[in-house]
Amino acid sequence: MKKTKIKAVCTAAVLLLFFAFTISVLFVLMLLTQSYRSAAVSSELSYSERTCISYISEKLRHGDSEGAVYVGKFDGVNALFIDTVFGDVPYSSIIYFYNGWLCELFCEKGADFRLADGTRIIETKAVSFSEPQPSLFYIEATNLSGKTDKLHIFLRSGGEI
Repeated sequence: MKKTKIKAVCTAAVLLLFFAFTISVLFVLMLLTQSYRSAAVSSELSYSERTCISYISEKLRHGDSEGAVYVGKFDGVNALFIDTVFGDVPYSSIIYFYNGWLCELFCEKGADFRLADGTRIIETKAVSFSEPQPSLFYIEATNLSGKTDKLHIFLRSGGEI
């Protein structure tokens, strides 16, 4: 009888330790899951905050040649135009804001396209372009969280510093 009681107490102690360990593991997993979610949300916000302005600045720097970059109207909307020539055919890369998205349309210069024809690049609240003087561009982008980033960029167009 004594052996049975001791065996039962030992079994109960082992089961109790097992359940305590299992509950501890589940608790740690829940904490790690919450931590991962926070990091993922933070990373997503950081991505959307920086990507819009970074994308536009890289497109401007890449298209920097004399007279190739300018602000104008595309289908009634303020847009940034970056002109290039392939072979003998002139093309335009048009960057604009439409229906909550930064969009880009690459087409033959002067072709008849609409705002909906462009490729969606990144979701954002607002984007505006201005060119207060030749080769000086002001870009403002408001991300989904409401933070507005500004870019003032002067294109050298191959000139010297």
